[in-house]
Order: sequence, then structure tokens, then C-alpha cells
Amino acid sequence: GTEVKLATDTMGFGPVVQGSRLVKSIMLSNTGDVGTKFTWTNTELAPHFSIAPSDGFISPNQDAKLSVTFHPSELSNDIRLDRVRCLIDGGQDQFLTLTGMCIAPQTEASIVAFQTTVRNTTSKPVSVQNPTTLPWSIRPIIENDFWTGPDMLTIPAGGSADYTVEYRPRIMAPSADPHNGSIFFPFPDGSAKLIKLQGVADPPQAADTITQNVPSKTSHTVLLKIHNWLNAAQRFK
Repeated sequence: GTEVKLATDTMGFGPVVQGSRLVKSIMLSNTGDVGTKFTWTNTELAPHFSIAPSDGFISPNQDAKLSVTFHPSELSNDIRLDRVRCLIDGGQDQFLTLTGMCIAPQTEASIVAFQTTVRNTTSKPVSVQNPTTLPWSIRPIIENDFWTGPDMLTIPAGGSADYTVEYRPRIMAPSADPHNGSIFFPFPDGSAKLIKLQGVADPPQAADTITQNVPSKTSHTVLLKIHNWLNAAQRFK
């Protein structure tokens, strides 16, 4: 007959930083002599948990390795889902209780400061450490469009990597009222790193110097080439 069972009926994730995620594995075993289908309803798991694959087929005397992800979006000391159902075709349904906490990211004490003339670009590296024994591939999140960086960052196990951040301001900002932004690095172990950015955008440099020799008491027209640095049309007066 069909004999399918989860390795455990409870899985705790502990504290995970808001915006980050933590993945754990669980085995679903078929000890019977008949293959069967299984199905998880991810709508029951949303918005804080998900399971992949959400459905599949287990042959007799085989195991299915499931990845359970905790990706909390709201701060809470107690996130809990009791008895999430796994439908077993022709067998006894299995249930899994999931628990976790969502904590706020800790901001680095230091601020990465930038300074350049408006509409010019300057860049700085930000060092990110990986203390674990597994390599990380993460997707940093930058707040404020004046800063940009690569979509992905790979950090070797037990090592570090530099993430290059570019600052290209489109409007001026004096030191008394600088631009502010941040970079959020979500790590696979559920932790995260939040770094504040600050930028000073000085007045633009002269694009060119135009010198013309014109006879006195005559009119003369000079054509000026104007570059539009925005992705939208501009009108000048």
C-alpha cells in the first residue's frame, strides 16, 4: 500500500532578518510498495513560507527532498503556521508546523560617503564577509536611484568580496543636505547587512569654453550643443 511520512512534523527557523530568507530541507519518504503523488498548497504557506517542489511523485522506497524557505516580510516575534497539509494521493495526509521570528536588520555604524559633481560618476567598493563553509550568491538591494551596483554578488566560503557601488547624482546636493541611500545584503543563513550611503553632489563643471571673434556692431549666432542627461524630454528657457 501507500506509506508516506515526513521526517518531522515541526520545523523551527529561529530569527531571520526582514527581507532576507533561510532555507531548510526536509525529507518526505515513501516506505510503501506503491508510488504516489504529493501536493502542498503554497497559498496556505504565504506570505512568510514556501515549499519547493510544491508537488511531485515518489516511487516506492524512495525519498523526496523538499526545500522549505522562510522569507518573512513583517517584523514579528512569533510567526507560526500550524499543521500545514501535504496531500498524499491514496494515502494519509501529512502535516507540518512551521515557526520563526522576523527581526529588523542592524545598520552598520559607519557610512559610505561619496562626493562628485552633479551628473558625473564616482564609485567605491564595499567589502562583504562570508564566515560560513559554503559559497554565497546574493542579490543586493539598493535604495535610492542615484546609486547602482551589480545585480549579483558571489562571496567565497570563509572569504570576502568587494561590491562596487556607483554614485551618479542627477541633482545637486550640498554637504549640509546630502543625498541618502542604503544597500541591503540578504544572506542565505537568514542574517543580513545594511549599509548607509551618503552623497554630496557639487555644482557642474563647465562643459566647454566657446571663443568667437565677432566684428563690432554686428549680430552673431552661436549654436550650443545641449546634452539631455535624463531618460525623459526636457525643456529649457
